[in-house]
Amino acid sequence: MADLYMSESGDIAITSTGDIATTSSFGDTNRTVGGFNSYTSTARDYSQQAFIRIMTEIGDFTLYPALGASLEEKLTGLPNTEETAEYGKSLIRNALTRGDSPLAAVPINIRAIPVGPQAIRFDIYLTIGSKTELTLSIQQNLDTTFALNS
Repeated sequence: MADLYMSESGDIAITSTGDIATTSSFGDTNRTVGGFNSYTSTARDYSQQAFIRIMTEIGDFTLYPALGASLEEKLTGLPNTEETAEYGKSLIRNALTRGDSPLAAVPINIRAIPVGPQAIRFDIYLTIGSKTELTLSIQQNLDTTFALNS
């Protein structure tokens, strides 16, 4: 059974015919609406695993209650300090390796880069096989202004 194909921004990708993209329809994603560059099949699968685990909040998926990193919930409102960056890195690493994750056996390196007074970018490097390094970048806003709007 194929999974929904998620774009780098966390959106569901759309095929060139306007259908919701699945991992099995990867080659037919519309690059103007959330498509990806081509990776190897294994790298593509790991990319999807990583994005789903990082971009979701714990409890978002009823069938997988421990899936997710809860970055927004746990980092919003914290100061942009080295301690906050280390905390974010630990949340990401735990999300990627928790449970029966196929990413638990993959070398993972995470860098935290402050990109403004209220934002941190996390660059996640996954080494897949002997030649493929997959890089994912996630930017997290720490400002509570957006979280308080209803």
